Amino acid sequence: MSRQELIQKTKPVRLAIERHLKAYKDSQERRVRTLSRKLLKQLDNLFPFIFHEGVEPTNNLAERGIRPAVQWRKICFGNRSDNGAVLTS
Repeated sequence: MSRQELIQKTKPVRLAIERHLKAYKDSQERRVRTLSRKLLKQLDNLFPFIFHEGVEPTNNLAERGIRPAVQWRKICFGNRSDNGAVLTS
């Protein structure tokens, strides 16, 4: 799929997200209002993989990077104290 096709195919989803965020930006619920406004400000940055060649749409690389630490912590049954948390960080 070409970059232009990707942009066109994702446009309805991006517009729907924007429409929903705008609908809640003046919500009576403070947390909903705050989140909607923050996401609206960052709307152009939410889907960089659509517009920029070479940007992965997943975080697989980052997850693979922390996997050994997660496995080690799992084998050691996690952090059971503040000292253990410092040790595994």
